[in-house]
Amino acid sequence: MVHALWGCSRLKKIQTDYGFMKKIRQDVGNVVQWSSDYLAEIQAVSVDVSKVMRGLVQDEIKWMSPEMWSGIIKKAKAGGLNVIQTCVFWNVHEPVQGQYHMKKFTKMIIDMMKEEKLYASQGGPIILSQIENEYNAVQDALKESGTRYVQWAGTMVVGLKTGVPWINTCNGRNCGDTFPGPNKPNKPVLWTENWTAQYRVFGDPPSQRNAEDLVFSVACFFSKNGTLTNYYMYYGRSTTSFVTTRYYDEAPIDEYGLLREPKWGHLRDLHFALKLCKKALLFGTTFVEILGPYVEARIYEEPKSGSCAAFLSNNHSRKSQTATFRGTNYYLPQHSISILPDCKTVIYNTQTDIGDNLERRYAGVRSVAIQGLNLGTLDLTNNGWSHQVGLEGEKLRVYTLEGSHSVKWKKADSTRGAITWYKAYFDEPKGNDPLAIELATMSKGMVWINGKSIRRYWVSYHSSLGRPSQSL
Repeated sequence: MVHALWGCSRLKKIQTDYGFMKKIRQDVGNVVQWSSDYLAEIQAVSVDVSKVMRGLVQDEIKWMSPEMWSGIIKKAKAGGLNVIQTCVFWNVHEPVQGQYHMKKFTKMIIDMMKEEKLYASQGGPIILSQIENEYNAVQDALKESGTRYVQWAGTMVVGLKTGVPWINTCNGRNCGDTFPGPNKPNKPVLWTENWTAQYRVFGDPPSQRNAEDLVFSVACFFSKNGTLTNYYMYYGRSTTSFVTTRYYDEAPIDEYGLLREPKWGHLRDLHFALKLCKKALLFGTTFVEILGPYVEARIYEEPKSGSCAAFLSNNHSRKSQTATFRGTNYYLPQHSISILPDCKTVIYNTQTDIGDNLERRYAGVRSVAIQGLNLGTLDLTNNGWSHQVGLEGEKLRVYTLEGSHSVKWKKADSTRGAITWYKAYFDEPKGNDPLAIELATMSKGMVWINGKSIRRYWVSYHSSLGRPSQSL
């Protein structure tokens, strides 16, 4: 997928690195257009679709030094992504303000793509192109001149005969609801900027977008015939322009290349769920069933193959609901979408349970009873119960070096009590890289290192995908 010519300003020097482009293509597979010696943007598509365009998930990673590519690409692929793209910088076709070389530069880039046989018409991976991405932000101010420019740009690129369509797209936070669609009915529905938060200039307040809202918007978009969504940004990175140094500090991968949870993991699971729906999304016919106030089912079904996928949506912002779909009741948290890749089984829901939903997660003690010899079984489930605030070990601060000497420790064995404290020592790793603790063999609890809490873990509780939400 090519988001082909996107202008980026404020660069003094650009050199196109053809060798690096080929290396990225070898490393990732279905990828690539071009890269820069200094700055680069990459975008990636999740869900392998070879013939029919639908169900693509693209992300955007922008402005990082070449030595970071390998690590970021691996994390993007682990997040469910498989197509990479780089950006072209505006100052190359406007080297001096007011002196444009856009047609000449555009032709050079397209000729380079043709030479590498990257267009789908040549058997390559590039299936679409776009000449302008954000021009609507200034078009109205330029009035008639702006309209003439857009018409000129469109005519110019069509005349370069790439053999693939040039498309119009949507930018924003909720393109599943706001985008009227492509300019021709036979073109795909593309969301080229799905803002994972919002970049900030100095003086702006913090901008946040939680994981639940982000994944809801993506699931909504694909439930309404969406073809591709691009996360802007997927990698936060640092910058030195008029925006704050931490350009996109709410991105799924932060400026240091570390995963930002729960956003990265929630998106990964969404991509996995969408991939399970790919046959129905690609070849099925879509229709809508109203299941009640604020509740609907959007279904993709292909009777010949038996492929069927459903998106059950609760659009109420505050109220959870139960919906009946094909004879089965489904619980839907507020403002959420459940994905059923077989139209039967919920494999994913966009809302992680918080607040009034916690009582519906049946984890922990469900019933309490005492079995007596003479009186039989006495059910105490409905008696009043309370929890002790804090643990004795916390009061003694056994997680500190000094506090650990206040209790007697024994060698750990395979038996575990209801609550057990474990103590271990390890040598500090060399270097200044971040440290991760693998907790896959544990169950549920808290961790302290050198007396400092690194928060909770709960690896024994698996998500609907059959694995822990987090194990590191």
